[in-house]
Amino acid sequence: MIAAEYPNYPRKVNFNWINESFKIFQRDAGTWVLTALIFILIVAAISVVIEGVFILSGHSPFLTPSETAASPFAVYTYPTYWAFMGLSVLIGLPVNGFLYGGVFSMANKAVRGQSIDLGDLFSGGATIVNYIVYMLILTILSYLGVIALIVGCLVVTGLFYPGLAVLADGVGFADAFSKSFNAMKNNWLTAAGFVFVFGLLYMLSAVCCIGIFVTLPMMCITTSLAYRDMIGMPGASVEPVPAAPGVWPPPPSAAATNAPPPSFEMPPPDPLPTDPPSAPGTEDTPDREI
Repeated sequence: MIAAEYPNYPRKVNFNWINESFKIFQRDAGTWVLTALIFILIVAAISVVIEGVFILSGHSPFLTPSETAASPFAVYTYPTYWAFMGLSVLIGLPVNGFLYGGVFSMANKAVRGQSIDLGDLFSGGATIVNYIVYMLILTILSYLGVIALIVGCLVVTGLFYPGLAVLADGVGFADAFSKSFNAMKNNWLTAAGFVFVFGLLYMLSAVCCIGIFVTLPMMCITTSLAYRDMIGMPGASVEPVPAAPGVWPPPPSAAATNAPPPSFEMPPPDPLPTDPPSAPGTEDTPDREI
């Protein structure tokens, strides 16, 4: 579906997505918290296991604190570090792609008003390849954005923010990039601002540890809200867009049916009042000559 097929969708970046995502999170808070916990544990376990293999083999991928203090960037010249990173990517990407497909599918279902459960987290098998390719390309573009200052990274993330949710509906990675870019390009600055604000919220929640179990689901839900409002999510309804002053407002059903609002015409003016008819025998008659 393209945006033109959804004439009543706002197609405007909305900072209220943060508030709306929290309300959606609250509807199934227990499921979302447990989902975030399992997601984080699986991702962390991969890194711990791989690092443990290196340490047990006598080749730690990281420098000691004293070595790091003497030369903070020396680790990037350490072959074992790059071997660790390469193996982490090789194993982590398929696992992350599988989990992303599940968690973003959950977010899409929640935005559509459907019920969710923990099993949805493990439903990403059909979209795993598209998520792997999408994340690889997005990571490369983000690094290029970092080279062009941090603002560039924010712009890249904002432009392709809805794509993460689009993929969960079975759309290919190329179409997801195209739909996301076309929908966000006219709002690129506001989208970058949204990513910055939500990123701060996410980092602050990570500081208090338990907060990330709320903001991680909210992040997924906001991508689905961006998908709904910027591209048009099949099966999701949105509030009607407020009409401009002097324009007939669309009825509440217009947004649900994706039908354009009916045209409005001013009623014809009432006819001017006329004198009541005269009673018989009292009509005015012209004077007659005698």
